Amino acid sequence: MSFGYVGAKPVANQYNLDDNQLVIIDQPLAGAVPILKTSFYKITVGELKNNQNKNVNILPVLKYKTNMTVNDNYEPQGYLTLLNSEAYWDSMPDSSGQIIAVVDGGFALNHEDLTGRWYVNGNEFGTTEIEGVAPNCTSRSLPLDKNCNNLDDDLNGYIDDWRGWDFINVDNDPLVGTTNPVAEGVNHATVVAGLVGATGNNTFGSASLNWQSKIMPLQIFSDDGQASSLELAEALAYAIDNGASVINLSLGSTESDPLVDYLLEEAMNAGVVVVAASGNCGGDSYLLNGCDNEGQMLYPASSDFVVAVGATDLDDIYADFSSRGAMLDVVAPGSGAIITSDYSSLNPTNLYSAEVYGTSFSTPIVSSLVASLKTNWPEATFNDIRSVLIDSAYKPAGMANNLFTTSYGFGRIRPLEATNLASSCRSTLLKSDYNCDSEVSLLDLSLLASQWQKQYTGRTDSNNSGVVDLLDLSLLASQWGQ
Repeated sequence: MSFGYVGAKPVANQYNLDDNQLVIIDQPLAGAVPILKTSFYKITVGELKNNQNKNVNILPVLKYKTNMTVNDNYEPQGYLTLLNSEAYWDSMPDSSGQIIAVVDGGFALNHEDLTGRWYVNGNEFGTTEIEGVAPNCTSRSLPLDKNCNNLDDDLNGYIDDWRGWDFINVDNDPLVGTTNPVAEGVNHATVVAGLVGATGNNTFGSASLNWQSKIMPLQIFSDDGQASSLELAEALAYAIDNGASVINLSLGSTESDPLVDYLLEEAMNAGVVVVAASGNCGGDSYLLNGCDNEGQMLYPASSDFVVAVGATDLDDIYADFSSRGAMLDVVAPGSGAIITSDYSSLNPTNLYSAEVYGTSFSTPIVSSLVASLKTNWPEATFNDIRSVLIDSAYKPAGMANNLFTTSYGFGRIRPLEATNLASSCRSTLLKSDYNCDSEVSLLDLSLLASQWQKQYTGRTDSNNSGVVDLLDLSLLASQWGQ
């Protein structure tokens, strides 16, 4: 069982448990600490033994590892042209109120293209007259401020969390390189963050699809690429409770995780859209990427509660490393000359990538778009947003005119068309108005017919049953001509 950034190598066996190691249990016991927003608890093996409770269910604590790297030689930018970004930018909504939580490794917080993009918790930032015990602002010779006063000013359970949180080192500084700045894969989170929201139109560096939304940096991986289900669960709970509208998960596992799935459903019910990488299990290197079989869709992309993203190259051709399967929703560029923020210990502030390869990098492009869609349609549910992405997608030649394929999902995202569709569907009152043109007509019947008996489609599955069937046709008939 292995868990890691998409493309990770298998990790060492995690079941040699000593008394100080943490496990997850499903009921409260003496010494157990609740995991926020779930019915699960964490407890050390030693404390569990002291309880002498033989009926408790113990869940596996999955391990994570990363080995994702990118090249740092500049190449011409291309993916934004493929996505018709200039036309999209002309009508891009003001999504500055949207927060995209990036759950990943440590971040180059001082990178020139990201410094203005970070989410700031206003309740833990600003002047104050009080502080807790040392270490505090005074003991560190800093001006008195909520971000260093060693107090939980907003009472959310995290002290001085003014700019995200580091769940692996348990502090308020999700900065990369604090323990091993030259470790393998330390640049992963910075590249992902840049594709989520690198500042555009600032005369230098790169641009992301949407550079208005704020990025919430949540570190769960150590510099050496280690993390577990506990850090991921805590990060998801934090993002849900602290205002994220989108969560980017450029990570995956060969096995499902009940603790994480619980929180993914919580996110969906709270109106938070989780976007997850399908995996890099395609091709001959699938074993090196920690996969059980070639083409395997990884978890949580295989969950019902996320938008699952695969990768194409800059010619709209399926990337042969990309995982594929029935749960794939859409694809986005994730292979080739893509320029965005990068990190190395020698250049933590203005390094840029040249080429990226992985669904880890197609996923944040979709997350960036989802934040814009949420701006145009604030009341949209998870299914609404997923439907907009699906129904506006472009069908590359490799799909051979099919509605869906396991390699491309429902197609490659089209930002401008998705944004326009979200605006139209926001004001649509009839569920059977599939194309959101304000009437139920032959166009809607034709769309339903083209998706008949298909699973996990967009708006044609009007009752969200998972398949387009007679119930959807009956609803269309009842709303015909309206």
